[in-house]
Amino acid sequence: MSSTSGKTDSLKSQVVDGLKWSILAKLFTQLFSWISTFMVIRILTPDDYGIIAVSMVFIAFISMFSTNGLISALVRTQERDRVNGDQIFTLSIVLNVLMSAALALSAPAIAQAYDNPALRDVLWVLAALNPISSLSVVPVAHLQMEMRFKDKAVAESVAGLLGAITAFTCATLGMAYWALIAANIVMTVTRTFGMMYCAKSRFGVTTNMSGARELFGFAINVQLGTLVWFLYNKFDTIIIGRLLGVDKVGVYNVGSEVASMPMTKVGSIVNEVGFAAFTKTKNDREASERYLKKANRMIGMLSFPVFFGLSVVANEVVIALLGEKWAEAGVVIMALALIFPLRMSNMVSTNYANAMGEARFTFVNGLFTSIILISCITFGAMHGLLETALAWVFGFLISYLIIMFRFNRKFGIKYSSYVSYLPALFISSIMWAVVYYVGAFLLPPELNVWLVLAIKIAIGGLVVIPFHAFVYLKELKALLKR
Repeated sequence: MSSTSGKTDSLKSQVVDGLKWSILAKLFTQLFSWISTFMVIRILTPDDYGIIAVSMVFIAFISMFSTNGLISALVRTQERDRVNGDQIFTLSIVLNVLMSAALALSAPAIAQAYDNPALRDVLWVLAALNPISSLSVVPVAHLQMEMRFKDKAVAESVAGLLGAITAFTCATLGMAYWALIAANIVMTVTRTFGMMYCAKSRFGVTTNMSGARELFGFAINVQLGTLVWFLYNKFDTIIIGRLLGVDKVGVYNVGSEVASMPMTKVGSIVNEVGFAAFTKTKNDREASERYLKKANRMIGMLSFPVFFGLSVVANEVVIALLGEKWAEAGVVIMALALIFPLRMSNMVSTNYANAMGEARFTFVNGLFTSIILISCITFGAMHGLLETALAWVFGFLISYLIIMFRFNRKFGIKYSSYVSYLPALFISSIMWAVVYYVGAFLLPPELNVWLVLAIKIAIGGLVVIPFHAFVYLKELKALLKR
Protein backbone atom coordinates (compact mmCIF):
# COMPACT_ATOMS: atom_id res chain seq x y z
CA MET A 1 0.00 0.00 0.00
CA SER A 2 2.75 2.41 0.94
CA SER A 3 4.63 1.52 -2.26
CA THR A 4 1.59 2.38 -4.38
CA SER A 5 1.06 5.60 -2.44
CA GLY A 6 4.70 6.51 -2.92
CA LYS A 7 4.47 5.94 -6.66
CA THR A 8 1.32 8.07 -6.85
CA ASP A 9 2.96 10.89 -4.90
CA SER A 10 6.04 10.65 -7.12
CA LEU A 11 3.94 10.83 -10.29
CA LYS A 12 1.94 13.73 -8.86
CA SER A 13 5.20 15.56 -8.13
CA GLN A 14 6.46 14.89 -11.66
CA VAL A 15 3.20 16.09 -13.23
CA VAL A 16 3.11 19.25 -11.12
CA ASP A 17 6.78 19.97 -11.77
CA GLY A 18 6.25 19.43 -15.49
CA LEU A 19 3.26 21.74 -15.51
CA LYS A 20 5.08 24.35 -13.44
CA TRP A 21 8.11 24.64 -15.70
CA SER A 22 6.08 24.38 -18.90
CA ILE A 23 3.61 27.05 -17.79
CA LEU A 24 6.26 29.43 -16.44
CA ALA A 25 8.29 29.14 -19.63
CA LYS A 26 5.19 29.57 -21.79
CA LEU A 27 4.05 32.62 -19.84
CA PHE A 28 7.47 34.25 -20.06
CA THR A 29 7.66 33.60 -23.80
CA GLN A 30 4.08 34.58 -24.55
CA LEU A 31 4.30 37.95 -22.82
CA PHE A 32 6.69 38.91 -25.58
CA SER A 33 5.40 36.62 -28.33
CA TRP A 34 1.78 37.77 -28.14
CA ILE A 35 2.76 41.44 -28.24
CA SER A 36 4.96 40.70 -31.25
CA THR A 37 2.16 38.72 -32.92
CA PHE A 38 -0.37 41.52 -32.56
CA MET A 39 2.13 44.08 -33.90
CA VAL A 40 2.96 41.85 -36.89
CA ILE A 41 -0.76 41.35 -37.62
CA ARG A 42 -1.22 45.14 -37.63
CA ILE A 43 1.57 45.47 -40.20
CA LEU A 44 0.63 42.62 -42.53
CA THR A 45 -2.53 42.24 -44.60
CA PRO A 46 -5.29 39.58 -44.72
CA ASP A 47 -3.83 38.37 -48.04
CA ASP A 48 -0.41 37.83 -46.39
CA TYR A 49 -1.93 35.73 -43.63
CA GLY A 50 -4.12 33.87 -46.12
CA ILE A 51 -1.06 32.73 -48.10
CA ILE A 52 0.62 31.45 -44.92
CA ALA A 53 -2.56 29.81 -43.64
CA VAL A 54 -3.05 27.79 -46.81
CA SER A 55 0.66 26.85 -46.95
CA MET A 56 0.76 25.66 -43.35
CA VAL A 57 -2.18 23.31 -43.95
CA PHE A 58 0.05 21.21 -46.21
CA ILE A 59 3.02 21.37 -43.82
CA ALA A 60 0.79 20.31 -40.94
CA PHE A 61 -0.39 17.35 -43.03
CA ILE A 62 3.19 16.17 -43.54
CA SER A 63 4.13 16.68 -39.88
CA MET A 64 1.12 14.68 -38.81
CA PHE A 65 2.48 11.55 -40.52
CA SER A 66 6.22 12.10 -40.14
CA THR A 67 6.52 13.25 -36.50
CA ASN A 68 3.43 13.39 -34.26
CA GLY A 69 2.33 9.75 -34.14
CA LEU A 70 5.92 8.50 -34.06
CA ILE A 71 6.68 10.57 -30.96
CA SER A 72 3.66 9.11 -29.16
CA ALA A 73 4.68 5.57 -30.13
CA LEU A 74 8.17 6.04 -28.70
CA VAL A 75 6.87 7.70 -25.51
CA ARG A 76 4.61 4.73 -24.89
CA THR A 77 7.62 2.36 -24.69
CA GLN A 78 8.77 4.28 -21.58
CA GLU A 79 12.44 3.46 -22.18
CA ARG A 80 15.46 4.76 -24.07
CA ASP A 81 16.04 1.93 -26.47
CA ARG A 82 18.57 2.65 -29.23
CA VAL A 83 16.97 0.14 -31.61
CA ASN A 84 13.49 1.66 -31.22
CA GLY A 85 14.92 5.17 -31.52
CA ASP A 86 16.75 4.34 -34.74
CA GLN A 87 13.65 2.68 -36.20
CA ILE A 88 11.40 5.64 -35.38
CA PHE A 89 13.90 8.18 -36.72
CA THR A 90 14.41 6.22 -39.94
CA LEU A 91 10.69 6.02 -40.61
CA SER A 92 10.30 9.71 -39.79
CA ILE A 93 13.04 10.94 -42.11
CA VAL A 94 11.91 8.69 -44.99
CA LEU A 95 8.29 9.85 -44.69
CA ASN A 96 9.35 13.48 -44.31
CA VAL A 97 11.60 13.51 -47.38
CA LEU A 98 9.11 11.67 -49.60
CA MET A 99 6.12 13.78 -48.57
CA SER A 100 8.06 17.07 -48.74
CA ALA A 101 9.23 16.17 -52.26
CA ALA A 102 5.64 15.42 -53.25
CA LEU A 103 4.56 18.80 -51.87
CA ALA A 104 7.29 20.60 -53.82
CA LEU A 105 6.17 18.91 -57.04
CA SER A 106 2.53 19.77 -56.32
CA ALA A 107 3.22 23.41 -55.44
CA PRO A 108 2.50 24.88 -58.91
CA ALA A 109 -0.85 23.07 -59.10
CA ILE A 110 -1.82 24.21 -55.59
CA ALA A 111 -0.94 27.82 -56.43
CA GLN A 112 -3.07 27.60 -59.56
CA ALA A 113 -6.01 26.08 -57.67
CA TYR A 114 -6.05 29.04 -55.27
CA ASP A 115 -5.24 31.55 -58.05
CA ASN A 116 -2.27 32.85 -56.05
CA PRO A 117 1.22 32.46 -57.63
CA ALA A 118 2.95 33.38 -54.35
CA LEU A 119 1.88 30.04 -52.88
CA ARG A 120 4.26 28.14 -55.15
CA ASP A 121 7.45 29.78 -53.86
CA VAL A 122 6.29 29.63 -50.24
CA LEU A 123 5.54 25.92 -50.50
CA TRP A 124 8.92 25.24 -52.12
CA VAL A 125 10.74 26.90 -49.22
CA LEU A 126 8.68 25.17 -46.53
CA ALA A 127 9.03 21.77 -48.23
CA ALA A 128 12.82 22.16 -48.31
CA LEU A 129 12.89 23.05 -44.59
CA ASN A 130 10.46 20.43 -43.31
CA PRO A 131 12.72 17.30 -43.14
CA ILE A 132 14.80 19.03 -40.45
CA SER A 133 11.96 18.43 -37.99
CA SER A 134 12.63 14.66 -38.08
CA LEU A 135 15.79 15.30 -36.04
CA SER A 136 13.61 16.30 -33.07
CA VAL A 137 11.36 13.20 -32.99
CA VAL A 138 13.55 10.99 -30.78
CA PRO A 139 14.78 13.80 -28.48
CA VAL A 140 11.23 15.09 -27.89
CA ALA A 141 9.99 11.57 -27.14
CA HIS A 142 12.82 10.99 -24.64
CA LEU A 143 12.17 14.29 -22.87
CA GLN A 144 8.46 13.51 -22.61
CA MET A 145 8.84 9.93 -21.37
CA GLU A 146 11.32 11.12 -18.71
CA MET A 147 8.99 14.04 -17.89
CA ARG A 148 11.83 16.53 -18.34
CA PHE A 149 9.45 19.34 -19.20
CA LYS A 150 11.74 22.00 -17.80
CA ASP A 151 14.39 21.30 -20.47
CA LYS A 152 11.78 21.00 -23.19
CA ALA A 153 10.08 24.23 -22.13
CA VAL A 154 13.37 26.14 -22.20
CA ALA A 155 14.18 24.92 -25.72
CA GLU A 156 10.70 25.83 -26.99
CA SER A 157 10.75 29.21 -25.27
CA VAL A 158 14.06 30.18 -26.85
CA ALA A 159 12.74 29.11 -30.25
CA GLY A 160 9.52 31.05 -29.68
CA LEU A 161 11.31 34.22 -28.66
CA LEU A 162 13.69 34.11 -31.61
CA GLY A 163 10.78 33.41 -33.97
CA ALA A 164 8.78 36.34 -32.60
CA ILE A 165 11.78 38.69 -32.94
CA THR A 166 12.38 37.49 -36.50
CA ALA A 167 8.73 37.95 -37.51
CA PHE A 168 8.53 41.49 -36.14
CA THR A 169 11.89 42.55 -37.58
CA CYS A 170 11.15 41.20 -41.03
CA ALA A 171 7.62 42.64 -41.03
CA THR A 172 8.91 46.12 -40.22
CA LEU A 173 11.39 45.75 -43.10
CA GLY A 174 8.47 45.26 -45.49
CA MET A 175 8.98 41.55 -46.21
CA ALA A 176 5.20 40.91 -46.12
CA TYR A 177 4.33 37.20 -45.83
CA TRP A 178 8.03 36.24 -46.03
CA ALA A 179 8.35 37.64 -42.51
CA LEU A 180 6.24 34.73 -41.24
CA ILE A 181 8.21 32.23 -43.34
CA ALA A 182 11.49 33.53 -41.90
CA ALA A 183 10.09 33.23 -38.38
CA ASN A 184 9.00 29.65 -39.08
CA ILE A 185 12.48 28.74 -40.32
CA VAL A 186 14.15 30.23 -37.24
CA MET A 187 11.73 28.51 -34.86
CA THR A 188 12.02 25.11 -36.54
CA VAL A 189 15.83 25.09 -36.62
CA THR A 190 16.23 26.50 -33.10
CA ARG A 191 13.65 24.15 -31.56
CA THR A 192 15.10 21.08 -33.30
CA PHE A 193 18.68 21.61 -32.22
CA GLY A 194 17.59 22.81 -28.78
CA MET A 195 15.75 19.51 -28.22
CA MET A 196 18.76 17.55 -29.44
CA TYR A 197 21.05 19.41 -27.05
CA CYS A 198 18.73 18.94 -24.04
CA ALA A 199 17.89 15.28 -24.61
CA LYS A 200 21.40 14.05 -25.52
CA SER A 201 19.67 11.29 -27.48
CA ARG A 202 21.60 8.88 -29.68
CA PHE A 203 19.90 7.82 -32.89
CA GLY A 204 20.55 7.28 -36.58
CA VAL A 205 19.31 5.67 -39.77
CA THR A 206 18.96 1.89 -39.64
CA THR A 207 17.91 -0.97 -41.88
CA ASN A 208 17.06 -3.18 -38.90
CA MET A 209 13.28 -3.15 -38.57
CA SER A 210 13.04 -6.35 -36.53
CA GLY A 211 10.37 -6.18 -33.83
CA ALA A 212 9.10 -2.78 -34.99
CA ARG A 213 5.66 -4.01 -36.04
CA GLU A 214 3.90 -3.20 -32.75
CA LEU A 215 5.67 0.17 -32.47
CA PHE A 216 4.72 1.20 -36.00
CA GLY A 217 1.21 -0.22 -35.60
CA PHE A 218 0.52 2.04 -32.64
CA ALA A 219 2.04 5.00 -34.49
CA ILE A 220 -0.21 4.35 -37.50
CA ASN A 221 -3.31 4.26 -35.31
CA VAL A 222 -2.30 7.55 -33.66
CA GLN A 223 -1.59 9.05 -37.08
CA LEU A 224 -4.97 7.95 -38.39
CA GLY A 225 -6.57 9.62 -35.40
CA THR A 226 -4.51 12.72 -36.10
CA LEU A 227 -5.60 12.59 -39.74
CA VAL A 228 -9.24 12.99 -38.87
CA TRP A 229 -8.25 15.72 -36.38
CA PHE A 230 -6.43 17.41 -39.26
CA LEU A 231 -9.48 17.16 -41.51
CA TYR A 232 -11.86 18.92 -39.15
CA ASN A 233 -9.30 21.46 -37.88
CA LYS A 234 -7.93 22.49 -41.28
CA PHE A 235 -10.86 21.89 -43.61
CA ASP A 236 -12.27 25.33 -42.88
CA THR A 237 -9.05 26.93 -44.20
CA ILE A 238 -9.18 24.83 -47.38
CA ILE A 239 -12.86 25.44 -48.12
CA ILE A 240 -12.85 29.16 -47.25
CA GLY A 241 -9.87 29.68 -49.55
CA ARG A 242 -11.70 28.01 -52.40
CA LEU A 243 -15.12 29.59 -51.82
CA LEU A 244 -14.37 33.01 -50.36
CA GLY A 245 -10.78 33.79 -51.41
CA VAL A 246 -7.31 33.85 -49.81
CA ASP A 247 -7.89 37.25 -48.17
CA LYS A 248 -10.95 35.88 -46.32
CA VAL A 249 -8.82 32.91 -45.22
CA GLY A 250 -6.42 35.46 -43.72
CA VAL A 251 -9.20 37.17 -41.75
CA TYR A 252 -10.68 33.87 -40.58
CA ASN A 253 -7.33 32.40 -39.54
CA VAL A 254 -6.26 35.52 -37.66
CA GLY A 255 -9.58 35.38 -35.81
CA SER A 256 -9.09 31.67 -35.15
CA GLU A 257 -5.47 32.24 -34.07
CA VAL A 258 -6.38 34.97 -31.61
CA ALA A 259 -9.30 32.94 -30.24
CA SER A 260 -7.18 29.83 -29.83
CA MET A 261 -4.04 31.46 -28.40
CA PRO A 262 -4.69 30.30 -24.81
CA MET A 263 -5.65 26.80 -26.02
CA THR A 264 -2.70 26.48 -28.40
CA LYS A 265 -0.14 27.34 -25.76
CA VAL A 266 -1.71 25.57 -22.79
CA GLY A 267 -3.06 22.74 -24.93
CA SER A 268 0.43 21.63 -25.92
CA ILE A 269 1.30 21.39 -22.21
CA VAL A 270 -1.89 19.44 -21.50
CA ASN A 271 -1.09 17.00 -24.31
CA GLU A 272 2.52 16.38 -23.30
CA VAL A 273 2.11 16.19 -19.53
CA GLY A 274 -1.30 14.49 -19.72
CA PHE A 275 -0.23 11.73 -22.10
CA ALA A 276 2.90 11.01 -20.06
CA ALA A 277 0.93 10.93 -16.79
CA PHE A 278 -1.86 8.68 -18.16
CA THR A 279 0.76 6.35 -19.65
CA LYS A 280 2.37 5.89 -16.24
CA THR A 281 -1.02 5.02 -14.67
CA LYS A 282 -2.40 2.96 -17.57
CA ASN A 283 -2.51 -0.18 -15.39
CA ASP A 284 -4.52 1.55 -12.68
CA ARG A 285 -7.85 2.59 -14.21
CA GLU A 286 -9.09 4.10 -10.95
CA ALA A 287 -6.08 6.41 -10.71
CA SER A 288 -6.34 7.28 -14.40
CA GLU A 289 -9.99 8.25 -14.10
CA ARG A 290 -9.17 10.31 -11.03
CA TYR A 291 -6.57 12.24 -13.05
CA LEU A 292 -9.11 12.65 -15.86
CA LYS A 293 -11.66 14.16 -13.49
CA LYS A 294 -9.10 16.50 -11.90
CA ALA A 295 -7.79 17.56 -15.30
CA ASN A 296 -11.28 18.43 -16.57
CA ARG A 297 -12.08 20.35 -13.40
CA MET A 298 -8.81 22.31 -13.59
CA ILE A 299 -9.26 23.03 -17.30
CA GLY A 300 -12.78 24.22 -16.63
CA MET A 301 -11.69 26.47 -13.79
CA LEU A 302 -9.14 28.21 -16.00
CA SER A 303 -10.45 27.96 -19.56
CA PHE A 304 -14.15 28.83 -19.38
CA PRO A 305 -13.66 32.31 -17.84
CA VAL A 306 -10.77 33.06 -20.21
CA PHE A 307 -12.47 31.95 -23.43
CA PHE A 308 -15.95 33.23 -22.59
CA GLY A 309 -14.36 36.51 -21.55
CA LEU A 310 -12.43 36.70 -24.82
CA SER A 311 -15.63 35.97 -26.73
CA VAL A 312 -17.60 38.82 -25.19
CA VAL A 313 -14.81 41.41 -25.75
CA ALA A 314 -13.81 40.09 -29.19
CA ASN A 315 -14.79 43.18 -31.19
CA GLU A 316 -12.96 45.53 -28.82
CA VAL A 317 -9.86 43.30 -28.83
CA VAL A 318 -9.72 43.29 -32.63
CA ILE A 319 -10.16 47.06 -33.04
CA ALA A 320 -7.79 47.94 -30.19
CA LEU A 321 -4.99 45.46 -30.89
CA LEU A 322 -5.23 44.61 -34.59
CA GLY A 323 -6.81 47.63 -36.26
CA GLU A 324 -9.89 48.37 -38.33
CA LYS A 325 -8.74 46.33 -41.35
CA TRP A 326 -9.25 43.16 -39.26
CA ALA A 327 -12.72 44.11 -37.98
CA GLU A 328 -14.35 41.07 -39.63
CA ALA A 329 -12.25 38.80 -37.41
CA GLY A 330 -14.23 39.94 -34.35
CA VAL A 331 -17.27 37.78 -35.05
CA VAL A 332 -15.03 34.79 -35.76
CA ILE A 333 -13.33 35.15 -32.36
CA MET A 334 -16.68 35.67 -30.61
CA ALA A 335 -18.08 32.40 -31.97
CA LEU A 336 -15.03 30.11 -31.86
CA ALA A 337 -13.88 31.09 -28.36
CA LEU A 338 -17.09 29.65 -26.89
CA ILE A 339 -16.24 26.10 -27.96
CA PHE A 340 -12.50 26.01 -27.15
CA PRO A 341 -12.92 24.92 -23.49
CA LEU A 342 -14.67 21.78 -24.72
CA ARG A 343 -11.90 21.23 -27.25
CA MET A 344 -9.40 21.30 -24.39
CA SER A 345 -11.50 18.80 -22.47
CA ASN A 346 -11.51 16.62 -25.57
CA MET A 347 -7.69 16.78 -25.66
CA VAL A 348 -7.56 15.30 -22.18
CA SER A 349 -9.89 12.47 -23.15
CA THR A 350 -7.90 11.70 -26.30
CA ASN A 351 -4.68 11.49 -24.27
CA TYR A 352 -6.44 9.15 -21.83
CA ALA A 353 -7.57 6.80 -24.60
CA ASN A 354 -4.19 6.81 -26.38
CA ALA A 355 -2.37 6.10 -23.11
CA MET A 356 -4.67 3.12 -22.55
CA GLY A 357 -3.53 1.79 -25.95
CA GLU A 358 -6.87 2.61 -27.60
CA ALA A 359 -5.60 4.70 -30.51
CA ARG A 360 -8.13 3.04 -32.81
CA PHE A 361 -10.92 4.21 -30.49
CA THR A 362 -9.71 7.83 -30.78
CA PHE A 363 -9.53 7.38 -34.55
CA VAL A 364 -13.21 6.45 -34.67
CA ASN A 365 -14.03 9.42 -32.42
CA GLY A 366 -12.13 11.69 -34.77
CA LEU A 367 -13.88 10.16 -37.76
CA PHE A 368 -17.28 10.97 -36.26
CA THR A 369 -16.11 14.51 -35.54
CA SER A 370 -14.68 15.00 -39.03
CA ILE A 371 -17.83 13.85 -40.81
CA ILE A 372 -20.03 16.12 -38.69
CA LEU A 373 -17.75 19.15 -38.84
CA ILE A 374 -16.90 18.94 -42.53
CA SER A 375 -20.60 18.81 -43.34
CA CYS A 376 -21.34 21.82 -41.11
CA ILE A 377 -18.32 23.85 -42.26
CA THR A 378 -19.09 23.30 -45.95
CA PHE A 379 -22.60 24.61 -45.42
CA GLY A 380 -21.38 27.57 -43.35
CA ALA A 381 -18.65 28.61 -45.81
CA MET A 382 -21.26 29.01 -48.53
CA HIS A 383 -22.67 31.96 -46.60
CA GLY A 384 -19.76 33.81 -44.93
CA LEU A 385 -17.14 33.93 -42.17
CA LEU A 386 -19.54 34.18 -39.22
CA GLU A 387 -21.65 31.34 -40.55
CA THR A 388 -18.52 29.18 -40.93
CA ALA A 389 -17.48 29.85 -37.33
CA LEU A 390 -20.99 29.13 -36.01
CA ALA A 391 -21.10 25.91 -38.03
CA TRP A 392 -17.79 24.90 -36.41
CA VAL A 393 -19.23 25.53 -32.94
CA PHE A 394 -22.46 23.63 -33.61
CA GLY A 395 -20.72 20.69 -35.26
CA PHE A 396 -18.13 20.26 -32.53
CA LEU A 397 -20.76 20.42 -29.78
CA ILE A 398 -22.69 17.57 -31.39
CA SER A 399 -19.56 15.45 -31.86
CA TYR A 400 -18.41 16.18 -28.28
CA LEU A 401 -21.64 14.76 -26.87
CA ILE A 402 -21.26 11.63 -29.03
CA ILE A 403 -17.66 11.14 -27.85
CA MET A 404 -18.69 11.55 -24.21
CA PHE A 405 -21.25 8.78 -24.66
CA ARG A 406 -18.68 6.53 -26.35
CA PHE A 407 -16.17 7.06 -23.52
CA ASN A 408 -18.75 6.04 -20.98
CA ARG A 409 -19.50 2.84 -22.90
CA LYS A 410 -15.85 2.01 -23.65
CA PHE A 411 -14.11 2.73 -20.34
CA GLY A 412 -16.99 2.92 -17.90
CA ILE A 413 -16.00 6.50 -17.05
CA LYS A 414 -18.72 8.29 -15.11
CA TYR A 415 -20.21 11.34 -16.79
CA SER A 416 -19.43 13.30 -13.62
CA SER A 417 -15.71 12.76 -14.29
CA TYR A 418 -16.13 14.03 -17.81
CA VAL A 419 -18.11 17.17 -16.96
CA SER A 420 -16.42 18.18 -13.70
CA TYR A 421 -16.03 21.62 -15.33
CA LEU A 422 -19.76 22.42 -15.01
CA PRO A 423 -19.43 25.01 -12.17
CA ALA A 424 -17.02 27.05 -14.31
CA LEU A 425 -19.29 26.75 -17.36
CA PHE A 426 -22.24 28.00 -15.28
CA ILE A 427 -20.57 31.13 -13.92
CA SER A 428 -18.81 31.91 -17.22
CA SER A 429 -22.15 31.83 -19.05
CA ILE A 430 -23.62 34.28 -16.54
CA MET A 431 -20.54 36.47 -16.88
CA TRP A 432 -20.85 36.47 -20.69
CA ALA A 433 -24.53 37.50 -20.53
CA VAL A 434 -23.91 40.30 -18.01
CA VAL A 435 -20.94 41.76 -19.89
CA TYR A 436 -22.73 41.56 -23.23
CA TYR A 437 -25.79 43.34 -21.81
CA VAL A 438 -23.67 46.13 -20.33
CA GLY A 439 -21.76 46.62 -23.58
CA ALA A 440 -24.82 46.51 -25.82
CA PHE A 441 -27.31 48.55 -23.78
CA LEU A 442 -25.58 50.58 -21.04
CA LEU A 443 -22.28 51.88 -22.44
CA PRO A 444 -22.43 54.93 -24.76
CA PRO A 445 -21.31 54.01 -28.31
CA GLU A 446 -18.94 56.98 -28.48
CA LEU A 447 -16.70 55.69 -25.66
CA ASN A 448 -13.04 55.01 -26.47
CA VAL A 449 -12.51 51.34 -27.39
CA TRP A 450 -9.80 50.87 -24.76
CA LEU A 451 -12.12 52.23 -22.06
CA VAL A 452 -14.93 49.91 -23.18
CA LEU A 453 -12.51 46.98 -23.10
CA ALA A 454 -11.33 47.87 -19.58
CA ILE A 455 -14.91 48.25 -18.28
CA LYS A 456 -15.98 44.90 -19.73
CA ILE A 457 -12.97 43.12 -18.26
CA ALA A 458 -13.59 44.67 -14.86
CA ILE A 459 -17.27 43.64 -14.87
CA GLY A 460 -16.37 40.11 -15.95
CA GLY A 461 -13.84 39.87 -13.12
CA LEU A 462 -16.40 41.08 -10.57
CA VAL A 463 -18.75 38.27 -11.63
CA VAL A 464 -16.24 35.42 -11.87
CA ILE A 465 -13.64 36.06 -9.16
CA PRO A 466 -15.91 35.78 -6.07
CA PHE A 467 -17.48 32.61 -7.43
CA HIS A 468 -14.10 31.04 -8.17
CA ALA A 469 -12.76 32.08 -4.79
CA PHE A 470 -15.63 30.17 -3.17
CA VAL A 471 -15.97 27.08 -5.40
CA TYR A 472 -12.33 26.56 -6.38
CA LEU A 473 -10.58 27.79 -3.23
CA LYS A 474 -8.79 24.48 -2.66
CA GLU A 475 -7.58 24.21 -6.26
CA LEU A 476 -6.48 27.85 -6.39
CA LYS A 477 -4.46 27.50 -3.20
CA ALA A 478 -2.82 24.33 -4.48
CA LEU A 479 -2.09 25.93 -7.86
CA LEU A 480 -0.49 29.01 -6.31
CA LYS A 481 1.49 26.87 -3.87
CA ARG A 482 2.77 24.57 -6.59
